[in-house]
Amino acid sequence: MQVIPIVGVIANRTQSLGVGALQLGEVIDQAASSSRVDAIVLDIDSPGGTVTGVPELAEKIFAARPE
Repeated sequence: MQVIPIVGVIANRTQSLGVGALQLGEVIDQAASSSRVDAIVLDIDSPGGTVTGVPELAEKIFAARPE
């Protein structure tokens, strides 16, 4: 299992007050492709963020689900 912390505002790119959707997508892709990871847990503490990048991030999360 891999726990991915998401703390602060979610924006398209990483910023000082939060997390970037692009970078988060890369972390999810790496975890999903690892044979050592059997589950991914998103530990979210966020007030929300911008819309840009979020639909693409949602697609990556959906694609990472087990078949």
